[in-house]
Amino acid sequence: MKVLRSALLISSLLAASVPARAQTDNFLAVGGQVTMRNPADGRAAGNSDIGVTWRFGHGGSGWGWQWALNWFSIDLDDATPGGRVDLAEVHVKPLMVGYGYTHAIRGMSVEANLLGGYALTSLTTTASGADRFRGTIANTFVVRPEIVVWYDLTRRVGVTTNAGYTFARPIARLDAAGGAPVRIRADLFSVKLGVVYRLL
Repeated sequence: MKVLRSALLISSLLAASVPARAQTDNFLAVGGQVTMRNPADGRAAGNSDIGVTWRFGHGGSGWGWQWALNWFSIDLDDATPGGRVDLAEVHVKPLMVGYGYTHAIRGMSVEANLLGGYALTSLTTTASGADRFRGTIANTFVVRPEIVVWYDLTRRVGVTTNAGYTFARPIARLDAAGGAPVRIRADLFSVKLGVVYRLL
């Protein structure tokens, strides 16, 4: 929750300190973003990375369809007398579509979306985890509620914050469980902070 509070604080400060000039004529804006992830599974470790983000168009208030990829991976580890040991990395690659509502006013828009879809899922074991995981995992359905905020700093520059929770529960096989199917809680809370520049 500290990550979410920090993201909202940054967005609020930017919105309060810079006069907005709407990018209403934008067709394509591209930039970079920082993504911070916090897995729900106690065995998993959080991580962050830097990537590319974009924005198509500049719609107004109303209901509309949304889509997202939101690919991610989580590291599973375990506590031992000598410390925590990395066991495996779960890769989740969802393709999601959904529906949401956007409220736009004076250079700022706030979206509340509910997305769902299907994820291609894979499992990569470490040397320490090879004796516990068979290395097989099933694809899974995913659901993601999210809040997205866009704010126009100038006619060409905009900032965004995206906070959401992805529900993903793939089934793997653990040797420690006698080869029986085990559902892995790959749920993930993520926050994205980005800046885009108008190209078209």
